[in-house]
Amino acid sequence: MPTIKIWREHSLGLDGMRAKFQEYADKLGPQYGVTLWWQGDKLYFERAEVNGHVEVADAYFDLRINVPFYLYPMKPVIEREIDKKLKKMQP
Repeated sequence: MPTIKIWREHSLGLDGMRAKFQEYADKLGPQYGVTLWWQGDKLYFERAEVNGHVEVADAYFDLRINVPFYLYPMKPVIEREIDKKLKKMQP
């Protein structure tokens, strides 16, 4: 499975960014049927053929999304949409 990788710096601190991802997860899960769970500072997610995790740290987060090969040509579109949502999360 190809992986989409997005790494970003942030200024919210570990707890602040973790809370932002939890808030997003609370909406994403029911809306799209995504299973989500925390293991340490990593939020794992999976739905049908897509899975991955986001690792949250004090000054950055590292998002990895595994997608099926047939979706990989849409990588730029997927990244753009995710980037829009991530920008809304940060102040």
